[in-house]
Amino acid sequence: MFSFELLEKGELTNLVNFGKIQPKMKSQIILFVFFFFFSVSVFSQKIYITDNETEADYIVYETTQKNEADWILMKTDWINQAKEGKWYFIEWKNQADLILYMTEEKSKADKIVFYTKWNTEVKFEM
Repeated sequence: MFSFELLEKGELTNLVNFGKIQPKMKSQIILFVFFFFFSVSVFSQKIYITDNETEADYIVYETTQKNEADWILMKTDWINQAKEGKWYFIEWKNQADLILYMTEEKSKADKIVFYTKWNTEVKFEM
């Protein structure tokens, strides 16, 4: 519990001096925060489906045959579960990690995808 008496005695100086972080420690904190957010975004798989083929990262064809798929993926309804091979579909393009165009013609596709229910079947390499 905070007490002004402890502060006057100098026993809470660590709390008061917290803003005076050493320069080396500041750079380590900044690097940690940067790499933390970078690693979260790299492995996140938020997907946006576009109607414009030219703005897509990949042109994708959905198959019902697992053996012809380049990517075997899972869909999730929870954004915090989105990770490599486990896709969460979003409504806003600016929030997406991947922008896809879905084609009806297999020959036009960059990647053929199959959706599975099992985490152990996921096969995803960009």
